[in-house]
Amino acid sequence: MLIGPHPDFGTLMSTTALAYGFGYVGMMLTPLHTCFVVTGEYFKTGIFGAYRYIIGPIAMIAVCALMLGGIYRIAF
Repeated sequence: MLIGPHPDFGTLMSTTALAYGFGYVGMMLTPLHTCFVVTGEYFKTGIFGAYRYIIGPIAMIAVCALMLGGIYRIAF
């Protein structure tokens, strides 16, 4: 395992929060995401032009994942 053979609860929780948050961010930022491509084709927009609308929410998810991971690491 990447976090060691016997991680404590805080390490496990913080790693899970970070992996879930940044996995979601990566999924939403990839131009291969099916919903992203279909929506771009339907509204006749460029795929990369839509990034300006989702960059704010994506940044908030990343910040919240970092904060939650830090809280879990400190609290447990």
